[in-house]
Amino acid sequence: GRIAGDGEVVLNSGGTQLIEGKNYVNNLEVSNGTLAEINTADSLYIINSLNITSGQLTTNDGLILLSSAAGTASLKGPAGGSYVSGNATVERYIPGGRRAYRFLGHPFNTAIPLTQLIDDIDITGSGGSLNGFVGTATNNASSYYYDPTVGTTGNNDPGWQAFTSANTASWDRYKGARILIRGVKDQGIWSGGTYTPLPVTLDMTGTINQGDQVIPLIKGTNSGFNIIGNPYAAAVVAGPALAAASDMDGAAYWIWDPMQQGANGKGAYVPYVIDATATDAIPSGSAISVKVLATTSVTLTEADKADNSTVEGFRMTGVSNMAQLQITDTLGAYYDRIYIRNVAVANDSFEQKDGVKLDNPNVNFYTWSADSNRLSVDSRAFLNNHIIPLGFTSNEKRSYEIKMVDNSYAAGTQLTLVDKYLNINIPMSHGTSYRFDVTADTLSQGDKRFELGITATVTPPATHVNSITNTLKITCAPNPASSYMDIHIYSNEVAATLVSIYDMAGILISKQQLGELKDRTHRVDISELPAGMYIISVQHG
Repeated sequence: GRIAGDGEVVLNSGGTQLIEGKNYVNNLEVSNGTLAEINTADSLYIINSLNITSGQLTTNDGLILLSSAAGTASLKGPAGGSYVSGNATVERYIPGGRRAYRFLGHPFNTAIPLTQLIDDIDITGSGGSLNGFVGTATNNASSYYYDPTVGTTGNNDPGWQAFTSANTASWDRYKGARILIRGVKDQGIWSGGTYTPLPVTLDMTGTINQGDQVIPLIKGTNSGFNIIGNPYAAAVVAGPALAAASDMDGAAYWIWDPMQQGANGKGAYVPYVIDATATDAIPSGSAISVKVLATTSVTLTEADKADNSTVEGFRMTGVSNMAQLQITDTLGAYYDRIYIRNVAVANDSFEQKDGVKLDNPNVNFYTWSADSNRLSVDSRAFLNNHIIPLGFTSNEKRSYEIKMVDNSYAAGTQLTLVDKYLNINIPMSHGTSYRFDVTADTLSQGDKRFELGITATVTPPATHVNSITNTLKITCAPNPASSYMDIHIYSNEVAATLVSIYDMAGILISKQQLGELKDRTHRVDISELPAGMYIISVQHG
């Protein structure tokens, strides 16, 4: 049978309750003081949530937690654990549209073999079918785990070790796995050419982790990175637990998002802040990367499971007093981001309040600490007239935008983006974007183009109380130019606009009032100017 809808079915008898037949239930609560049992050879499919508040559910291997584009079922229980007896099958829906590696985890209390996935996707590896993989002409590996004992911190990290057998139970408890998802079975493996990967649902079976989970974190000789899987069959909030753990190296953890870095991208590491107040949720079946100073552990509990068991992505909430800057393309596709936190007791060098930058294959955006560390989470005091050096690299020559998507720091503080390559200053507020081009000129990217200036004593004018929602975009093209330059100005507010040109000595060459506008391209005649560098200033409002 099928019981759907937003409500829930409750089993609360004082005696044993038997679940018979093939049943689909959206939400089920078991508050039976003794025992609920799925009849042998029958099945119980959970669409959204299974919440066991008391008693125990005996599965007889008939419990299936479903996953689809609409959401993924979750399992919650009391703190003491031992609320499910027997095996369960857990699904993980993978959306289509991108052939890419994914960081996966499993929620079982023992290691499992990769053959559990090979009925759903093609996994290749050494020895081909002799070792349980799908055999190909090359038998190149498409599944990896991370071993911090042999890892390093550079590119081509030898810590990434290929699985050598799909038959043996080598996907360890608590460990993340990096697995290439080509699409459904037989897609993208036997024939060449481009194709669109179809969505696929993975399923794995085992005895589910219940109660507190103490996850070991290993510090190798040259690497402190660990890839850990979500240990539960539910989304989990890990920020507070990671903040409470000892010997964490920095204030960031990372997810690998395969859908990022544009239509042709391979994915990107996305940083998240480790903070006791953060409420970002790690989806069921996924894995994260953390970094430690010494061998330690992190403890997750039933209370850390997310309220919304169908969360399919990470949410950055609960962390305040910071700026978040994102890199997107001109269509809004995400490429990378940085967090800059205003912490009064922090300094400009790397410390445990910061998070290092992990390299992406295409685009990288980061700050520089005073002791030459690239950071994705940068904690420092927002002091007046201080400069934060920024770095940006790309392997594509194209247009990008730097956008401020969070400015929860104190009112009266102004961050200004400085484009030293074009001599343009952009006061940043929530929603402000700055478009720029990466060209064949090596100076159009790298570590010398951008910086953030801090003005910590600004009182926002009363006439601009809504400036926090203002979006201001300015582009100049062509650059370099010899006869003219088009300056495109876009804002969501109509305001008086002045365009001025200065030479490098700060002497005004020309200025023009453009009147009240919000979206206009203004052509500047520069044919009479001597060759050289000039500063274009745009005042809007």
